[in-house]
This record gives sequence, C-alpha cells and structure tokens, in this order.
Amino acid sequence: MTVIDLHAHALPLPLLQRLAADHPAVAPSVRSEAGRWHLTYPNGQTLGPFPPGIMDIDARLADMDRQGVDVQAVSIAPSHFFYELPPAQGAELAALHNDGLLDMARSAPKRFVALGNLPLQDPPAAAAEVDRLAGHAEVVGVQIGTHVAGANLDDPDLMVVWEALARVGFVVLIHPHAPAGIARLRPHYLVNLVGFPAETAIAAGALLFGGVLHAQPSLRFCLVHGGGFLPYQIARFDHGWSLRADLRQRLPEPPSQAARRFYYDSLTHGSAALAFLIAQVGVDQVVLGSDYPFGMGAKDPVTDIREHCAEAEVAAAVLQRNPQRLLTRNAV
Repeated sequence: MTVIDLHAHALPLPLLQRLAADHPAVAPSVRSEAGRWHLTYPNGQTLGPFPPGIMDIDARLADMDRQGVDVQAVSIAPSHFFYELPPAQGAELAALHNDGLLDMARSAPKRFVALGNLPLQDPPAAAAEVDRLAGHAEVVGVQIGTHVAGANLDDPDLMVVWEALARVGFVVLIHPHAPAGIARLRPHYLVNLVGFPAETAIAAGALLFGGVLHAQPSLRFCLVHGGGFLPYQIARFDHGWSLRADLRQRLPEPPSQAARRFYYDSLTHGSAALAFLIAQVGVDQVVLGSDYPFGMGAKDPVTDIREHCAEAEVAAAVLQRNPQRLLTRNAV
C-alpha cells in the first residue's frame, strides 16, 4: 500500500532565503530553540515551534518514514497566502512559493507532489498561474484560503479561477486562515480551536449556496480538519435550504447531498468524530491528512487511521485509494 498524506505544509529553507532576499517586508525571521524552529513575521505574527522538517527535507523524510507516510502532497503554510498584498506583488510571491515547492518535489520525486499557491486577489493572474503550474507534472492541485482578504469564495470575480482549475483537473485544498471575528478569538487559542473550523464551514457554505459547486461539477474541493463544523451542522443547512427560496436559487439539491461532493481530510482527533464524518459523507470522500508539521496536526496519522477504522477496507480507502484519486488530474 502507498500511503498518501494530502494535508502537509512546508516552507523549504531555500524558499525562505529567496523570500527574505526578494521580499523582506513580508519574510519571516527564523530562529532555532532547543532543536525547534520559530518564525516571526514583520507584522508581529509568530508561528512555531516546528520540528526541523518544516524547512529541512531530509528531516521531513525521516518523519514520514517514522509515520509510515510514503507520499506527501505539500503546500505552503497558510500564513504565506498574502492575499492582502497588491496584485502584482501577490503574483510574484505565489510564483516564488510555487517554484520552491517544485524544487522540493523534484528533490524526492517518489515522496512529494505539490499543491500550488494562487494570487487570488488578482483572479486573471491566478488563472494564468494555474495554467503555468499545469505544465509541471509534480503539481497535482492547489491550496487556497477560505476567503480572499474578506471576500467569500463565491465572489463572481473568482469564476475565471474555477474555470481554469476545472480545465486542468487540479484538486483544490481549502485551508482556513484569518478567521472572521478574530478579535474575539485571540484569547484561549480560539483562533485555531473555533475560528478555523468555522472558517471552513463558511467557505463550504459560500461554495454551496453561491452556486460554485453546481456551476463547476467537475471541480474537486477538499476541506481540511475533517470539514470543520460543516459535517456536524449539515442538517441545519438542509433545514434552512428547505425554508428559504433564496438558498435554493443556486443550489438545486439539499446541501447534505451536495456536500458529499466535497472531500474531507481525516484530521478529526478522535475515532467517534471520524466515524461520524464517514457516515455523513461516505467513505469514498475521506482522505488522510496530518497537518504536518503543525502542533495541532496528527503525530502518528497512519496509526490513528488504522486504530480508528475497524475495517481494513475503510482504512485502505482513506490511506491510499481516495487520496490517489485526488492526485490524478481529471481535466475536462
């Protein structure tokens, strides 16, 4: 069995060095403490501590071997979306990060594939970057945020991006960032514990009720962190859809039915939650996701799946069959 982790982040050291040289105003400073890495950004944001594998490929490969992961689909840390920057700079930064991920994938082609980054603040430039990335076999899809500097994912300007992604057949991994109501979420680590799952539900709601899924039936979206709050609240979505004609305008089927088109990573932090997710969306829609190397990720994701999934066939679907399907482009 080839075990594939669809949700893993990387900031390779050469990428960070080039970012510091070319865009020092947004590049993080890096420090090591007790063998762990910390990143501090010019805006004051801090990330870490991280294991060496955040930047060092050999250390990452050793961690993957320990976890039993054969292949990672690597994406940048969400702090590097940079959607708030001017369009021209956003396009430069997206290309810089994508080239860094390409170099990483080429360094160990049997172990890494890449999920590119897009300058979504400039949809035509983002579509052009999709086309550029499509020329590289190492790229299997893209990772995007749950909003674009406050604009939801059903913004009409983004249609050109969805069309480009559908045309080349990329999977789209949706990752939360900068959650709504962030000022109230700063205490008690609520930005991560509550804000991120809520962000994922907001993004999914925008794609559902905004008609994006209906307009682009071939697009494959994957929601991280087990879909956030969406699977647990999907019956509430159905109830609202049945009451309100405006919610049915661009979504002709119940949200719970449409939501089974999303893929969901397995990072639910518990067997009961994972079983509920699989029951809600179907076993064919769940893929392995570790969130490596973040502290809120799974330290032993493969062991977790094998312990949480009593049936070997279910574990095999999550660990290999479903992610393998997402790594295969389905161009239209």
